[in-house]
Amino acid sequence: MATRAEPWVLGVNTSHHGSACLLKGSKLVAAIQEERLTRIKRAELNPAFLESLAVRYCLEAAGIRLTHVDRIVVATKGSLSAQESARNLKDSPVPPDRIDFVPHYLAHAWSAWATSGYDNAAILVADGLGESLDSLNRYFPVEATAAKEAVIASRTPIPNALKGETVGIYRADRNGIELIEKHIGSWLIPGPGMRQFGSLGGMFSAAAKLMFDEALDAGKVMGLAPYGNPRYPIEHFLSIDDAGVFHFRNEAVRQFAQPRDSWPSHQSDYADLACSVQRALEYALLYLLEHAGKLSSSRNFAFAGGVALNSVANEKLIRRGIFSHHYFVPAAEDSGLAIGAAFHGLHAMVKPRATVRLKRDSPGISYSANDIRAAAAGMPAGAVEISAEYHDTVAPAVEALIDGAAIGWFEGGSEFGPRALGQRSILADPRSAVAKDRLNAKVKHRESFRPFAPVILLEELGKWFDVIGPDVESPFMMRVVRFKPTVCQKVPAVTHIDGTGRVQTVTRETHPRLHDCLTVFGEQTGVPMLLNTSFNVLGEPIVETPEDAMWSLLFSDLDAIVFERHIVTKHPAFGSILDYRYLAAIDINESYRDCGGGMRVYDSAPQRPWGKRPVRLDRDTETIMNMCGEASSGRQLLDDLRAASAPREWTELRLRRGLARLVRADLVKVH
Repeated sequence: MATRAEPWVLGVNTSHHGSACLLKGSKLVAAIQEERLTRIKRAELNPAFLESLAVRYCLEAAGIRLTHVDRIVVATKGSLSAQESARNLKDSPVPPDRIDFVPHYLAHAWSAWATSGYDNAAILVADGLGESLDSLNRYFPVEATAAKEAVIASRTPIPNALKGETVGIYRADRNGIELIEKHIGSWLIPGPGMRQFGSLGGMFSAAAKLMFDEALDAGKVMGLAPYGNPRYPIEHFLSIDDAGVFHFRNEAVRQFAQPRDSWPSHQSDYADLACSVQRALEYALLYLLEHAGKLSSSRNFAFAGGVALNSVANEKLIRRGIFSHHYFVPAAEDSGLAIGAAFHGLHAMVKPRATVRLKRDSPGISYSANDIRAAAAGMPAGAVEISAEYHDTVAPAVEALIDGAAIGWFEGGSEFGPRALGQRSILADPRSAVAKDRLNAKVKHRESFRPFAPVILLEELGKWFDVIGPDVESPFMMRVVRFKPTVCQKVPAVTHIDGTGRVQTVTRETHPRLHDCLTVFGEQTGVPMLLNTSFNVLGEPIVETPEDAMWSLLFSDLDAIVFERHIVTKHPAFGSILDYRYLAAIDINESYRDCGGGMRVYDSAPQRPWGKRPVRLDRDTETIMNMCGEASSGRQLLDDLRAASAPREWTELRLRRGLARLVRADLVKVH
């Protein structure tokens, strides 16, 4: 079959942060993370991943079927080799010759290159761990060349099964991407206390696992770092020899060799460890930046991989001045692999000669006023109130913000990366000294040290922040910039303890409504800036649909949701979501199918627009579901749960989290 000029190309990422991306030629039609639809954080795609919610979402956005797709490209990783992926595709309606595979780090590189807008670039990829060494040697031999293997100071040899890509340096031009250098190491090596590590991402994950009991919470380590001192020298984490080989050290690991309680225990020790890890990472990245500069003649630099989300380090790279222009892809973590896979497949088919700069991270679908009204009508009786239709909701939104409200801001298609950028955001007044504490404690339910980001009009940036260079924009919150000392006291809610802010800049071209909101707020307060954080609560993913947004309103202390034409608030008579009755919607013993990652889909659960939502039935959710229907209200359910176990084991927050998961999966109904 002849290749059409603008082929349909579907990119799929099957690792954590599972995702799908659909291209029509070089136009990005839709992209979504699986977690936004399942409501389960870091959800992988299920084994039959072409039946995933993310793939169905993209196809529906385009109005096509899977049989219309000209090529499917799968970004593989580690245990999910190309051979295993092919087995999962054996019953696909797409012929085998239309299915291709791309290794993890090359997909990251393509995600940065294809969206950079550059004619040429040096590309750095740094992640926890990419394609396994065995898989590279077996399926992608070109990608296994030019590899430098990290030296890990371990008493036992590291098996190849635990080794994989850790750093990749590429050069790119209009002919495509070429590998220059690859480093091989490991992520985390199992053991008590702080884990041994063999990559830059692994170093941060080892600290995150120790401090927060979750290896993928690296962002918390970055946020905690300014509270500490660099007690542990860089050499305790790593060194780099004259040949450019990374040597990962045991000294820091030995300091925390014994198991210990996670945060909020050991706060001083953990803050010092976070500060020390951050300094070691910056040292390593500055070396790689300079090394990439020597290996490439380009003056453009692009960065991808989970480590590229360290916006503190990114600013250090910009200020080093090795390159003239810098681009940090917003979906730098594994969700971005779907974009990279799709563009890799497109290039193999039609070899486009230009890249297009991504200016707004908003590849999700949009929802109409009818969708919003229908979602409000589907909430429990007496729970929400929806306004009459506005011509524009900017003016009442600004009034609410000035009065101290925390509002959900919902417009257009959702962001694809991990940060809310004005499509699915929570906004608040940055001048309020109590706004940060209130949001952390009552809305986000997260650690008090974690900062909130300032979103500001680009034209006002230089008056508030110490920015340098020709590329002062920060549209994706990928830079942490220092406030000017004369103004930071005006916005305590978004000024971190070290006087910095993870800034997002907004232009009228990219975000006309948010730009209007910032302009009006600035005119009335003298501050052209707002607090911006992701629209998610209770440890859930960022909201996708109007219904998701309204459940977040009810399960938290959020004050309102501002849509483009409507404002939704809690009903004046609403007290608490726990005042309602919770009844099991299905029999938990009914048939179900496993869909990977400990998730189940129940046969009798209702069909959603993109398929049935799975649920991860951990002990909490299973216990709650078994007791729903016996209680007269959520509060009675809490009393019953406490009576059935130790009283301190069940808190209101713990119950809310479990109920939210069950409600989102349609396994429990609220009456």
